[in-house]
Amino acid sequence: MMSADVTFRWKRGEPPAGTVDARSLLPEKYPGAGVSELAGLPLTIGNRSYRWDDLFDIEGDTAHIWRLPGCENYLYLGARMSCGTLIVEGHAGDYAGLQMRGGLLQAEGAGHRVGANLQGGLIHIHGHVGMEAGGPAPDSMDGMVDGEILVDGNAGPRAGFRLRRGLLSVHQAEEEAGYDLQAGTLVIQQGPLRFPGLNMRRGTILLLDSQTNPDWLPYFQAEACFEPVIVRMILGRLVQLHYAVPRDAIHGTYQLYSGDHLVTGQGEILQLQGRE
Repeated sequence: MMSADVTFRWKRGEPPAGTVDARSLLPEKYPGAGVSELAGLPLTIGNRSYRWDDLFDIEGDTAHIWRLPGCENYLYLGARMSCGTLIVEGHAGDYAGLQMRGGLLQAEGAGHRVGANLQGGLIHIHGHVGMEAGGPAPDSMDGMVDGEILVDGNAGPRAGFRLRRGLLSVHQAEEEAGYDLQAGTLVIQQGPLRFPGLNMRRGTILLLDSQTNPDWLPYFQAEACFEPVIVRMILGRLVQLHYAVPRDAIHGTYQLYSGDHLVTGQGEILQLQGRE
């Protein structure tokens, strides 16, 4: 009996050397296509064009769920995806989910600018990602403008670069998280948080680690300490998406820091406070 999913496996255990232009690997591009129809489609790797059946063993039946093998050389996997599901059993490469509009992209890791200029849908990375997660696309000044990106592992420098709307949540972020943040929400589970929110205009950086030293002063200024209702909504949404958050964070007390005061001062960092 054939599977309801379409499963791809590299024929030789790995792809030929070179960048894999993965924009064509989308189930919505071939509605109703069977395995025999997919077999003859072209895929460019480096400067060569291959048939899909030269590269992959393809099994399954017509479905909106595709399971792909991982490859660090993928480029633009899931670009402009609007529906369906891509499950990558490994690394999703650079610019995974570029300008994605809907559907689900799931992978075990990703490279630089995962979810660049994201416009909708959900990206869930069960591992680490490179720099500027949720940042701008090559042809855009805006980072993600809608949708959700969840990263179970660490994110490289400038996670949430120019984030305008939407929700980006990472376990840990390297330096300059939330750089040039315009709006939207960046959740960081664990510090240290080094140079966050530089040039931030609006939006929220939510830090769920009460032990991190708030050395982002003086360009951020300490304000009130309270229990924000919006935090319950944000973390409640993460729980709905089966993304683990600390129990004490949902109803915790948070210190508000306003900034970046070298720009507008209208952004905020909310840091969970420990119990006394």
